[in-house]
Amino acid sequence: MQVTEQITKVKDFAEIRECPTTGSKSLNATAEFMPGQVIHNFAPKEVLDRPNYLTVQISDREHIMLDPEFLQYINHSCAPNVCFDTKNMLVRALRKIEIGEELTFFYPSTEWSMDRGFDCICQS
Repeated sequence: MQVTEQITKVKDFAEIRECPTTGSKSLNATAEFMPGQVIHNFAPKEVLDRPNYLTVQISDREHIMLDPEFLQYINHSCAPNVCFDTKNMLVRALRKIEIGEELTFFYPSTEWSMDRGFDCICQS
């Protein structure tokens, strides 16, 4: 019996996909985006003075928990298709994004003081 991934629609443009084997989650596009297009705005759900696994760093001493929370499922890639514009609090497309494509960003672009290192497995 083949186990399929669990899909949760979060907005008209995105869904969270969960791998049944690993439990890892990703945010995937359900709409097409063009370079520079705003995907969604964000705000701090909570401001912390230290990073954790889910925070985005917005200044030397400020790390935020994301609101809306589903943006936390935008995973790392060394060849990302989105960026977190922390000045304007927007997520923007860096290149054309196809329907079904996973949304990814380059972690070091917002995290210069990470909670923990990671081994990149993006293969890009």
